[in-house]
Amino acid sequence: EYGLANPALSYVYSGFRNGDDGTVIDTNASIGTAATILSNVGNYNIVASGAVDNNYDFTYVDGTLAITKAMLTATADNKTREYGLANPAFSFTYTGFRNGDTAAVIDTGASGATAATIGSDVGSYAITGSGAVDNNYDFTYVDGTLAITKAMLTATADNKTREYGLANPAFSFTYTGFRNGDTASVIDTGASGTTAATIGSNVGSYAITGSGAVDNNYDFTYVDGALTVSTANLQVTAHDKTKFYEDPNPALTYSVRGLRNGDSSSLLAGVTLSTAATASSERGRYAINISGPATAPNYTVSYAPGVLTILAYSPDELPSGLIFGQSAPGLQSLRPDSLYRQYRDDDFVTTGADEFLSGVNGYAERERAGYVEIGYFRDPFASDLFDPYILIENGLYE
Repeated sequence: EYGLANPALSYVYSGFRNGDDGTVIDTNASIGTAATILSNVGNYNIVASGAVDNNYDFTYVDGTLAITKAMLTATADNKTREYGLANPAFSFTYTGFRNGDTAAVIDTGASGATAATIGSDVGSYAITGSGAVDNNYDFTYVDGTLAITKAMLTATADNKTREYGLANPAFSFTYTGFRNGDTASVIDTGASGTTAATIGSNVGSYAITGSGAVDNNYDFTYVDGALTVSTANLQVTAHDKTKFYEDPNPALTYSVRGLRNGDSSSLLAGVTLSTAATASSERGRYAINISGPATAPNYTVSYAPGVLTILAYSPDELPSGLIFGQSAPGLQSLRPDSLYRQYRDDDFVTTGADEFLSGVNGYAERERAGYVEIGYFRDPFASDLFDPYILIENGLYE
């Protein structure tokens, strides 16, 4: 083979007579070849000369030294790439060189091939070799391995907002770094989000951290999002109140709606209530004003005014003796001229064939088929105000 020392060269004599053989030859032939250990593959003449004998002359026939190819082993180098990337260039390591040769002497190097494509899943794939050519070497091949490793996805927690006192929203993630046209739908197990914020946490910003995502082709890094706990809305409403003319104003009060987490209205400091109405204010509606701080711990506060309604007379001021079947003397005392006002019939709550009598500062007396009704009329300037009627059936008004 190429690269090995020449074998021992020999020759054979033919043409002896009288039973002679090679032992009778006085000086044997010398034999040689131009081939050396460095000679390339090929055929080289083996040449003989110099034989001498007293009984024989010599002719020479050349032999042939055939130098054959040595065997190199081409081993495919192991390679690694991430999922979704193109295969790397394949390379080979050669062993079995002679005469100090290196891979540089190879005429045509081996080519590598694998079943893996850019779309192949994570795993190990054989790299096979073929096609190497050289004048002094033949080749055997040893497979290598292409390891496809997981690509890296970034899972970023989506920012979320909720109000104080509500449960945390469902957390979600946005993934970047997909390959091969993949989307989030291919992920085997999505990321889970956690936060230190609970339903009782104060207003502020809290980190949303991710973990737990799993996929056969991807590993994951995580970027925190933020959960913003915003203020809840408190509605502070002044209570509507009613009083009668010349009575003192009632105590003004309010209610608070929207408290959460067991909070109490004590967290509101400085709420004030006021009205322009006094004991001597005429009948009508007066705003109950309410004001206070615009914020409270974990809340934004809004205020709604109430209404103080002043009625003309209290039922306690009606004359005594309004008894079923009897007359109602003294009713005129409810109608001082300075408070006397008249309204059309259809200004009253009850409509029909009523004969209008009179309206007295919030009271009306009407006569219909022998009935007398004494009660509060509907104010035509505040049509949503209805006051209960006091009805005396079959009473005679005189």
